[in-house]
Amino acid sequence: MSKITALCLLLVVSSSTLGRTRQYRKATEGRAVVMRKLYPKKKKVEFAFNFGALLNQSYINTFMFNSGLSYHFSEHWGMLIEGSFGLNMDKDDRFCLEHFLNRSENGEALANREHCFYHPDALEEHKNEMRKHSDFINFGPAYVSIVQIEQTAMAGAIWTPIYGKQIFTFLPRTSHMDFYISGVAGVAIGSYFRERKKLANNNTSRFSSEKKVKVIPKEVGANVDDVKSYGELGRPDAQKFYSPAVSIGIGQKYHLAHWLFLRFEARNYAVFIVHDVLYRSVFAIRGGLGIIL
Repeated sequence: MSKITALCLLLVVSSSTLGRTRQYRKATEGRAVVMRKLYPKKKKVEFAFNFGALLNQSYINTFMFNSGLSYHFSEHWGMLIEGSFGLNMDKDDRFCLEHFLNRSENGEALANREHCFYHPDALEEHKNEMRKHSDFINFGPAYVSIVQIEQTAMAGAIWTPIYGKQIFTFLPRTSHMDFYISGVAGVAIGSYFRERKKLANNNTSRFSSEKKVKVIPKEVGANVDDVKSYGELGRPDAQKFYSPAVSIGIGQKYHLAHWLFLRFEARNYAVFIVHDVLYRSVFAIRGGLGIIL
């Protein structure tokens, strides 16, 4: 009986010791979950450099270089100033429109039955052919209004409602991140190209495709050698604009170190009163690196 009593006492002592060493923990406790912010923002200054592009433009591609400086009053709110520089390049569609063709019935088979040229090399191949048949085919370019953003200077507020973490099991690494929303206002600077219906030679650009003619009228279009009435040289003069603009963006910031972070952002720019254009909206995506000062 004494052996049974001793065994029971041993089991009770072992259970009590095990209970003290292996206490119950909630799923939200322990090293696997970050219980405090490793990267606080209050009273911090951040500088970021980004690269991106404007996406929803029909006739030009705009690549944007952006830098910004922010100061955080609290963990959720801060102020932001930023500036952007845009590098603009024409799309093939703009080249096509500016080299659009007028064709008579006899010109139907020329230029491989294309309505326009998409590349300068293709244009050079057909110039001599167009000279020989100038009564049947010439250029009838279309010049649409284009707002070309080249620079922005803005200031506003940044709100960071969410601080969290992501676990990358393939590294393995736990990444701390911020989700933020920013709103800024300021000025957009760029060049504006008006719509042009009369060419530089005072001719009408186009004639109705439903109208069957054997010879293109002399008052319509531009011949190959009239280089200032089609293509880039035939554009209306660029008009500089300084217009009010606002922008709203959402993004995520990933902390790589206490002084370094990576961020990705989607942003919409609204530009107002660009000469005779009341409103123009463009969408941008960008990403880059930042440092915490």
